[in-house]
Amino acid sequence: MKEKKEFQMPNSFALLFIIIAVMAILTYLIPAGQFERIEGATGRLEVIPGSYQLIEKTPATIFDIFLAIPEGIISAAGMVVCTLMIGGGMEVVSKSGALHIGISKVISNLNQKSGDLVLVFLFSIFFRLGRIYGLWRSHHSIFPYSYSHFCSFRL
Repeated sequence: MKEKKEFQMPNSFALLFIIIAVMAILTYLIPAGQFERIEGATGRLEVIPGSYQLIEKTPATIFDIFLAIPEGIISAAGMVVCTLMIGGGMEVVSKSGALHIGISKVISNLNQKSGDLVLVFLFSIFFRLGRIYGLWRSHHSIFPYSYSHFCSFRL
């Protein structure tokens, strides 16, 4: 008898490469086009409705596929570094146990319902700090950490 193998998730880099390769193939199939844009009252570029027009195709080459990841990291270097710094800082706090002990003491001094509110309050603080300090994109990297950390309290 043959045993069925369980589905194993492929490596994240393999998934990323497959997605990039599929998108590169789609550049040959999907017609290229663009909208005209004007600067709006807020200073942001806005699309002019009905201004879509087809442009000359510039399909991705095999070299574009391999350069996509390094070029993406270079163009988002600030966010990448910020995310790594936040992740490192969160790991230091996590390994020290200070945050976990402090939150546990606060929750143990309150009843069950108040403990839930404390976690909701702390969860919102994490995200508000991300917004206040200008980490609009990189504060999303805190979500998996804070979610798993707060779930460890088993309220």
